[in-house]
Amino acid sequence: MKDGHTTIRVSSLGRYSDCARRWFAGIAPDEIKRAGFSIRDDSRNIAPAIGTAVHKSAELVLREKAKDGKLPPVTVATDIAVETLREDIRQGIAYDTQYSLNADDSMRQAAGMAAAYHGHIAPKIEPLMIEERLEAEVTWAVEPMILSGQPDVVAQEPGQLRDLKTAVRYGNHNAQAGGYALLLRSNGIEGINKASIDWMPRVRSSKPQPAPQEKAVPLAIAETAAPNILRHIDQDLHVWRHGDAQRGLLPGDPAAFVSNSSSNLCSARYCRCHSAGPNGFCLDWIKEEE
Repeated sequence: MKDGHTTIRVSSLGRYSDCARRWFAGIAPDEIKRAGFSIRDDSRNIAPAIGTAVHKSAELVLREKAKDGKLPPVTVATDIAVETLREDIRQGIAYDTQYSLNADDSMRQAAGMAAAYHGHIAPKIEPLMIEERLEAEVTWAVEPMILSGQPDVVAQEPGQLRDLKTAVRYGNHNAQAGGYALLLRSNGIEGINKASIDWMPRVRSSKPQPAPQEKAVPLAIAETAAPNILRHIDQDLHVWRHGDAQRGLLPGDPAAFVSNSSSNLCSARYCRCHSAGPNGFCLDWIKEEE
């Protein structure tokens, strides 16, 4: 909460569509605990840590380019990725069993992705804004909300909004791109007419790092998706905090947020509600024994 407003991160909009209850556990764990429900502590996983390291590398490379139009050596890009990840690993982290088996493995992946971004994406970009935090009040919402986000890059290509993703599989990022476009306009930045995702596939370190793929985002569709999701979020927050007599829901009922036990992310590895005990915020993950 910020000045009585719930902060909605643009990067979380896609997660809401997958499972609204898991989404709420991610953005408001303290509010859930105050209502008397339990959720597990948020574990630190290697995949987002690698993503953070590659983003840090891309940010540094583009900031250097913005100064004089020249990219720093590729070793600068790989060094910052490795050092950023190494610091995260020092604080304790969980590895996965397929793609990032240990610290050395993970740092090789981060360096490979940083080098690929430096070689394939950074040379094309003439940056205007790099990792700048933007906020805007959602004025029509019943529950006071602030939309907050940090687009990776706004470039001169023209009106080009770009976002970097490091993942094993490519997902649907329309809502996030649309949220960023709305934020830019709300902050007086006009002329954004194109958006794309720079997808850096995360592969096993035993394989060569593939070149990044540039995925165009249909901006008109994206700018419709983002406010649609925000309207559903507003409704859910209102029911959670005030109840809904027609549905027989009292304030503080987890059913205010629809769960999705069929989600690929419905597991203790990805969801703080999963396996959180008998008073957990979500028990819908429990399956009857066959």
